[in-house]
Amino acid sequence: MNGATVYQKLKYNSNILDEYIVNCYEALHTQGKEWIEQDIIEYMTEKGLI
Repeated sequence: MNGATVYQKLKYNSNILDEYIVNCYEALHTQGKEWIEQDIIEYMTEKGLI
């Protein structure tokens, strides 16, 4: 999936960007890249986006 598609899904198709990533930025910022990626993938899967 390219970046534009992921952004579309996070911002407009689910609001994950604003409700989860932005709101939880401080906590997410303390985690490693791989953990954050896996967490967001799991969240997107739960929401039926991937």
